[in-house]
Amino acid sequence: MSTDPFTPPDVSDEELLALEARVQEAQRNRSLDGLTAYGFGEVSIALGWPTDEPRFVAKRLIPMAEAHRIDEPLAAIETLIGRVTDRGHRVLPTETRRVRRPDGQHVGYVVQPIVPKGQLAETVLATDTPTVGHPLLVAVRDFVQACGGDDVMLDAQIPNFARVDGELWLLDVTSPARFEPDGTLIDPLADLSAQLVPAVLRPALGKATNDILQTYRGVHNQLTQVAVFLRRVDAEAWVQPAIETFNEVLDEPIDPAVVAEKWEKNQKDFPKIKKLLQIQRAWQEKVRRRPYEYLITDSFTGEVI
Repeated sequence: MSTDPFTPPDVSDEELLALEARVQEAQRNRSLDGLTAYGFGEVSIALGWPTDEPRFVAKRLIPMAEAHRIDEPLAAIETLIGRVTDRGHRVLPTETRRVRRPDGQHVGYVVQPIVPKGQLAETVLATDTPTVGHPLLVAVRDFVQACGGDDVMLDAQIPNFARVDGELWLLDVTSPARFEPDGTLIDPLADLSAQLVPAVLRPALGKATNDILQTYRGVHNQLTQVAVFLRRVDAEAWVQPAIETFNEVLDEPIDPAVVAEKWEKNQKDFPKIKKLLQIQRAWQEKVRRRPYEYLITDSFTGEVI
């Protein structure tokens, strides 16, 4: 292993609370003005702080009144990190933190160093020629084979990695769900996510979440999803090379037609979920007169909606 190229940032509670105050303002204004966003995920936005000269990146969990409801998903994130490192792979230095706001709400943050754009895996795709057996594709394939499986929900999309001196580093650790042997989903973030939709719609959200996360169970599915979401980073030319690279180690080959179908389905399903969130936001802000503690963004453009 090479010397670690990333230095863990030293971040105070005061800095996280200052970021949290700015996030609350962004939620009220439905705008990222005044914030530096490095990436957009379904769980959280990767925000650089301080805005003018960011020293670190932080991903925020939905606030809760009880500390343990934040501590439990943060512990699950630590477990995921341990799984990856125990299996010989690298994770960007990560600190899980909980801070208490002046209003008593507890907020979880996942804090990491900033990765230069040139070291992001998606930058490699943007600058290299799509080829079967490309070192990045092989590295992601090896990562999934080592760290994936039927017992874990593993999101190995290309934007979730950096590549430095030939080594692959996992960036996104905010999806720590796992599966029981019978396939039952154990999602540590479910309690937080349930706050985002009306109570009457929570079973629908739970089913939709389960259906989506089941597609990240097992090595075959996990590699398929990598190929599916290459289109999300405008890397469609890499889809076929990725499929062929992954199929070299799979007993059941990935079908390009299935990859295309899954992409089309995601383009329909994700907006439906975001619509549920918008319904709850309107009810919570206009009827209950309470802030909605989540920035709703378009799953494909990152635009705040």
